[in-house]
Amino acid sequence: MNLLKQHLSILIAIIAAVDGAWVDRKITFSEWVKIAAKSVNLYKIVRNFTELISAYQALTDTERDALSEYFSAEFDLEDDKVEGYIEQVIAVLLQISGLITSQTEIRKPKPTA
Repeated sequence: MNLLKQHLSILIAIIAAVDGAWVDRKITFSEWVKIAAKSVNLYKIVRNFTELISAYQALTDTERDALSEYFSAEFDLEDDKVEGYIEQVIAVLLQISGLITSQTEIRKPKPTA
């Protein structure tokens, strides 16, 4: 779960940089530089993508809820209304993926001995 949190933090940092720069509805060159500096870490997500998917699929329902709570606690936008919508969407997506994962596990054929 720590791996997922670390990589989620990378995305949150990029989103926060864009949100902070977009407050005045324009992004200056220096703000683009700050966004680019935060975006450099995206390679870690790409590099570890398979490992992240495996870690996510291994989450229990409790861990999935904890990840959703972590996102809600760490994610912050200037517009609280938009922030709330995004947090709700992420929570729903995590719940749906949990249902899909559990259904996939149920439908797997049992090994015969």
